[in-house]
Amino acid sequence: MIKKISFALLVIVIAFFIRAFFVLPTGSLTNQEIIIATTEGHVFDFLTNKGKWPMWWPGTINSTGQEYCFNSSRFAIKKISNSEVYLATYTNSSQINTRISFIAADKSRVKVRWQGETALSYNPIKRVMQIRDIDVTERQITAILKHLKEFLENDKNVYHIDVKLTRVKDSVVLAKQIIMNEYPGADKIYPMINILKKQIKQHGAVVIDSPMLNINQTGKNSFAVMVGIPINKEIVAGNGSYINKMVLGNILIASVNGGPNTVRNAVKQLANYRRDYGLISPAMPFESLATNRITQKDTSKWVTNLYYPIY
Repeated sequence: MIKKISFALLVIVIAFFIRAFFVLPTGSLTNQEIIIATTEGHVFDFLTNKGKWPMWWPGTINSTGQEYCFNSSRFAIKKISNSEVYLATYTNSSQINTRISFIAADKSRVKVRWQGETALSYNPIKRVMQIRDIDVTERQITAILKHLKEFLENDKNVYHIDVKLTRVKDSVVLAKQIIMNEYPGADKIYPMINILKKQIKQHGAVVIDSPMLNINQTGKNSFAVMVGIPINKEIVAGNGSYINKMVLGNILIASVNGGPNTVRNAVKQLANYRRDYGLISPAMPFESLATNRITQKDTSKWVTNLYYPIY
């Protein structure tokens, strides 16, 4: 049994030396690729902006902010261009020059490649140590790329909202729109909603979802304010109101907690999402007021669902 184990170890050692001296080219290291389901702009933003590395880096950063550590390896950014990041990679006693590059595979997928090379020593002992360090570095790079993929494919990390794709479920909406000379608060919005609710009750219809809101700034001191209420059937709209029949197509949805500024920022991010992925909107986006903003004074407890029709 001992002889068999010794023979197996000898075979492994011989195989390692054959790989080190005859298989690996003198200047080779790694050439790893990964496909990330995101836009090229997002990869550019998080890779070429050194200030954003701490947001996605899976390891630690030293006190000077110059070296990014992951397990037993250290990475120092030497140069950043529009599509590449050059790094010096340190593992144990070896320094390896590596390079991260990226290119769009299509409008919603990006190919990220991490390549590296080093001159292998002809000194047997040093060469074996270098090969060991190369193996370690390759494993580290694999893990880092996997983490980058997971980070960028999470919309909340990029847009700070969790975006989902669903289908429009309410087709009949009683709506009303007026122009205001200032951004409206709840005291301006809910009287409009109450007018619609009164009309809905008069015609024997039923409210089937939360009130809808869209605010569009049309001038320096001009805001087009639209409110709507989804109902179960089409009715005759009253004076100043109208029936809006929504197309039962695809729609982006995100939910946010917070006051007007939080909601406005989220609306912008949802619009950025639509634009980044080249989606076309057949109708205007809107907020669904899940929380009654009149009765709930604490804006941190407001829940607003954001919708953006797309195709």
